Amino acid sequence: MNDQYKLEKFYLTIYSYLITLFLGWQIFSFINIYFQLNDNRIQFSFHQWMGVQQSYLPIIIIVIILISIFLITNKSIKQKKYPINYKAFKLHLTWLSVLILGAVTNYILYIFQLQQNILELINLIVAILCLNQLSKIFYVKEKSAWYHPTTQSTFYISAALLGISQILILEMLNYSYSSYAYFILLILTLEILRIIARFKYLTKFSYETNMIARSLLGRYGIYFGVRVVAGIFMPIVYIIYALYANEKLFQGVGALLLIGEFIERLLFVYLSDYPTNKSHS
Repeated sequence: MNDQYKLEKFYLTIYSYLITLFLGWQIFSFINIYFQLNDNRIQFSFHQWMGVQQSYLPIIIIVIILISIFLITNKSIKQKKYPINYKAFKLHLTWLSVLILGAVTNYILYIFQLQQNILELINLIVAILCLNQLSKIFYVKEKSAWYHPTTQSTFYISAALLGISQILILEMLNYSYSSYAYFILLILTLEILRIIARFKYLTKFSYETNMIARSLLGRYGIYFGVRVVAGIFMPIVYIIYALYANEKLFQGVGALLLIGEFIERLLFVYLSDYPTNKSHS
């Protein structure tokens, strides 16, 4: 892989993955809790979710803050040399700060039994705005491999998969297994279509993007293969088998989705440049 901006790519990979993980958790936890018709079930689900938040929030927020500091104090990022959308990055950090403040405030109010459901709705809206800006950070002309609608859709699909995977792993299930299964199958179908559209763009847009597509199927084919098998096809097989045989396999699906999306983020960030002769040596 091209060694240029190696540190920046590492920070952006970890940061964008963790942020998508966090935003997916916030957005789909809200849907998982409040899209129920029974008020007693909503209250039970909310208390269960807050029990998880007690340990989840401090860990994820501390890690995100640390990675954010490493990222924004990096020389190339600070001096705006690395090609990302800095306006979107600034807005993203603003919405992220508001979301973290809202999530912490919500938990403090919960401790003192003063929670307000309206704050949950506000946090949902802020999380969606934060995700929208995150999807725009990488949509830049300077990186032809990123300058396509599939770049933005990557983050929306990833947030959905990461959000639902955490719900499965932490057993925050408020609906039937089949409801989660069909939702994941729908999102994975969209992901397959996104990958196909992205490859068509990469192979046809320019010589440079065509070489990037070739490297995904050649030199780095093993990484791409693991991503597709572990992150898409194995979850599909597990889901179909779980629907008819063993529902406990759904937790395994969550773990596979986490792994698959992380590899996807690695490939997305690190293989954004035209592979030079050095990278092929």
